Amino acid sequence: MLQECTIDVLGYIVNVGVQSTVNLRDGGTRDKIMITIGDDTNHSIDVTVWGPLSLAPFEQGMIVAFKSTRISDYSGRSLNASTSEADLVFNVEHPEATKLEQWVSKNTNMQLKSLSTAMVKGGNEIVCSIAEMVMLVADDPTIKEGKPLFFKIDCFLSFIPGVVDGSRIPYYMSCTVCKKKVSEAA
Repeated sequence: MLQECTIDVLGYIVNVGVQSTVNLRDGGTRDKIMITIGDDTNHSIDVTVWGPLSLAPFEQGMIVAFKSTRISDYSGRSLNASTSEADLVFNVEHPEATKLEQWVSKNTNMQLKSLSTAMVKGGNEIVCSIAEMVMLVADDPTIKEGKPLFFKIDCFLSFIPGVVDGSRIPYYMSCTVCKKKVSEAA
């Protein structure tokens, strides 16, 4: 579902990959470059730039905006940039760009959490999708022994069905003792 979405993004360039050529199914070729952008949320994401735009003068530390990037599940989560020159903006003049430039200048040695890595292990922390988490714990002997297993899950809700039209609300009143749902009449 998210792969059908396009978004506009603003970020500073963390890394510029090597420009390469990809062979297409129809026998043709297409140039591409992978750049990584980050922002003041302490996250980064890979953006693939295709065609003539891959030859643009991308430089590390530069603030850049992409319009109409398509969300992809490639390598965890990544973005595919539009091939239109109008959808790539250097030297962004926007209050958010100024705020981001100030943040970057104050945070020179930051570690950004990548959204583009399918599974990242750091200490005892594993960043993965829900499906990958289920596969990781499926053969865990502690679960088979009946011991509880705890997870820390960081997420954000982008859509709650029914909230817009008021047909469903995302919460309900519950009993303080047994935690069961109660109605206002009870």
